[in-house]
Amino acid sequence: MPNQQQEIDMYRDLFEGNWKQYGGKAEEQRRHLANVLPREPAGTRDQHAGRIQERYKISNQEAARQLDDFLDHSRNWWDFPNR
Repeated sequence: MPNQQQEIDMYRDLFEGNWKQYGGKAEEQRRHLANVLPREPAGTRDQHAGRIQERYKISNQEAARQLDDFLDHSRNWWDFPNR
């Protein structure tokens, strides 16, 4: 039977592994959308969703959802108290 410190270390390792997986998936999604969106701020949300839809051959609803997720994450990135 593991002692308390071994158990803490085991759960810490599990948490760190899961955290790295989550971070990797989030970064992958950010890169995925950042590559599609133009560098200039011009354009509407629908135009950007259209670019995503066209490039990745997904539904308009899925493209809009991915764009909203990306924008929400980007907007909140510098909100340190809530991060």
